[in-house]
Amino acid sequence: MQPGRAGSDERKYKRAQMILDLDSLSSTCGDVQAFLVSAVEAVARHLPNSNIVVCKLDNKMQSRLQDVHFATCIVGPDSGHFGVYAFQFGEYLYALPADDWLCHGDFFRYEWNGYELVTFPRRRCGDTLHSGEQLGAFDCLTSRSGRHTAIMQGDGNLVLYRHAQPEQWASAPWASGTAGQGDFPHRFKLMEHGGMVVFDAGGRALWRSHAPPTACACRMTVPWLCTTPGTASSGRCSSCRAAAAAQATAVAAVAEAIATAVAAVAAAVGPSSHPLPLPPPGALRRSPRSHRRGLRCEGHRL
Repeated sequence: MQPGRAGSDERKYKRAQMILDLDSLSSTCGDVQAFLVSAVEAVARHLPNSNIVVCKLDNKMQSRLQDVHFATCIVGPDSGHFGVYAFQFGEYLYALPADDWLCHGDFFRYEWNGYELVTFPRRRCGDTLHSGEQLGAFDCLTSRSGRHTAIMQGDGNLVLYRHAQPEQWASAPWASGTAGQGDFPHRFKLMEHGGMVVFDAGGRALWRSHAPPTACACRMTVPWLCTTPGTASSGRCSSCRAAAAAQATAVAAVAEAIATAVAAVAAAVGPSSHPLPLPPPGALRRSPRSHRRGLRCEGHRL
């Protein structure tokens, strides 16, 4: 038997087994909560690395689930119809009170305007985003403490969540306000010059920041999120301010040496009707260089 066909047959068998396990729950579980737990466990036994959602279909639900491995509808207690989904990442919006659903996997929850938004990240990109790098749809940055998460949502909104951990309600202190704008999938990019832009699928800029000219050379501290003392006003961290001060001192020393040399040459040449002008101190400027900037999610600093 060919390897490809063997893998296909195995998936078909696994799907059939899951459907049999789920169908048997309607007769063995009379309570909704027990039914939800048993349904999640039945799918997790066969797809342990997938995110799983089991929810009653008569509830108002909007979903954007991606890379779906398994989806079916089963009859639960009181002849209610429940959707069962196994997938890799995505989000869904569920009307409250939400006592007829259950999810399993890597997710966080946020209550909004009578709804519960549950997000399953596609990729966790650490706590730092460097210049030229980007977050795709459902990618996120998480602070080292785990208390803050910034995610590029499927609706096009870049949101900073606080306390975004499983089984906890998250709060959202900041968002780009681009929900519902442009075409999916969206992306958030940290530009080489330090600015930040949210693009839609067509490359249209939906939101952009205005990076200060004193942005940090090793990472960018964003004024509208940064509350670290000494960084909100200058846009630089302490190490970069020290490096900049040392560099300014070195440039001033070079300028003074050049001025002394020019003065010596002028004295040797003698008076002239067109004296050679001396550069004033600090007139020399370092040529522009490219720096690797970074966007860091740590505490209130993203």
